[in-house]
This record gives sequence, C-alpha cells and structure tokens, in this order.
Amino acid sequence: MSWYILIFIISVIHQSDCRNYTKGYIKQDYTNIDTKNVTNSTNQVSLRSKNNLISCPYFKENKLRIEKMVDVWQTLIHTAKDEVPCFKILIRKVGKTERKSNKARYRTLGGNILWENCTLEIRTTSSKAFKRRHFLQGTTYNGVFKNIIIETGEITKLVNENPDQWFLRKNLLIMRDCFNGDIVIFARVPYQPSRKLLEDTLKIYKKNGSWTCDRTFKPIREKQ
Repeated sequence: MSWYILIFIISVIHQSDCRNYTKGYIKQDYTNIDTKNVTNSTNQVSLRSKNNLISCPYFKENKLRIEKMVDVWQTLIHTAKDEVPCFKILIRKVGKTERKSNKARYRTLGGNILWENCTLEIRTTSSKAFKRRHFLQGTTYNGVFKNIIIETGEITKLVNENPDQWFLRKNLLIMRDCFNGDIVIFARVPYQPSRKLLEDTLKIYKKNGSWTCDRTFKPIREKQ
C-alpha cells in the first residue's frame, strides 16, 4: 500500500509542519462516532494488465471519475495498526506529452510500467528531497491503481508496493489497500467534513478509525 511509503517520507518532517497543516482545519466535534452493525461486501478479483497480473482481494465495485481526484488533500483518519502522520498530498494530472517524456526518461524499468496509463501523480512536500516520484497507473478495474514509485538517486529503481483502490465520497478521498483492506481517509483542502459524513464513511468499510492530525479528539471506535 502506498501510504507505507508516505509514512516513511513524511516522518522526517518537523512536528511544526504538521501543526501548520492542521491549524484552523479540523473544527468539528467528532467524538463518539458509531461504526457498529455494518455489512461490507467485497469481491476477490485479479486485474490483468498488458504486462502482469494485479491481485486485489478487497476489490469493491466502484464508479470513480479520476479527474475528481485532482486536488490537494489532507490526511484525516486511518484504520491501520501503524500510525499514519499528518500531511497533505497533491494529486495532479499527467498529460499525454508528459507521459511520453516520462517513458523516454525512465523507460519501463523491466517492463513494469505502462506510461500511457500513468495519468496521475502524487506529490508531497518531501518528494524532491527524497528523489522519488509517485505515479498512479490505471488498471482495467475502475478505481484500482498500481503504485509506480520511482527512486531517482544514483540508480533509478522501482519501489515494490501493493496496488490500492481509491474512492470518492463527496469531498472525501478514500485509499484502500488491495491486500489488507486498511484505509486512509483524506479530506479535500480546505473542506471540513461533518461528523455524520465521517461516521457513515467508516460504516461503509466496517472499520475503526484513528486521527492523523488533531490528537485532541478521541479515536473513532465501535460502541461495545
């Protein structure tokens, strides 16, 4: 899942940066959100691209308009065991000319990249410092992207990462690991989601959530 890489990258950012990201951002009272008694149907599928087989056991039918993903997003809630830091991402569109340029520059790195399908790029404040580029390569299944993370140091190499499925729900962007089902919920900056929207979103995935930025709020847990 791509956010494991993002955790490593962002963890070196000074704590003051995190405070600057969240200052004046989360103002809703999100305590005591209920996520009980929810059903969640998933299908195990394999996604065959031109050059490999992509497995997504947690695939869920989804209609995603990828142009709606293009924006600045703030981490808000995660469901993983490991802590997800507070940070923003920029998702930008990669045009046809740029994709051709990327193909000429990086090649296919062993036939693992289909540049014509890499229509989105994720950037963070530390992308340049760590000499990494992170593209989302579309597959034949809506919302499922292969993570193309390229290290551009002395030796250009591809970082191996699980694919993710992405969902949009109003002004929330949900990234779900294809293999373990963990999710990270992002909010469109500077949108402030309501308590009910967050509660309903977690119910869809039948998950407990923890905050990424504002530690004054209690974690979102199922009622016992």
